[in-house]
Amino acid sequence: MQISFKITSRIVVFLKKDYASTHWIMGMRESDKLRELFAILPEEMVTAVISLGYRLGEPKQPQHRPLDEVVKFF
Repeated sequence: MQISFKITSRIVVFLKKDYASTHWIMGMRESDKLRELFAILPEEMVTAVISLGYRLGEPKQPQHRPLDEVVKFF
């Protein structure tokens, strides 16, 4: 599983860097549908799904509260 994480994270970084928008989906809730759709054998394990596409525009960034409002240092 750790190797899968390393490989998937490298793929996502590469794709974001030069080509497209990606989203790494972990914890598949509907893995049975994925298995059927992509003919994945029962002995093969789905560890991650990467969605891939191109943005129509830049996403809006939410306004963040000041750090001193959400964190208390001791």
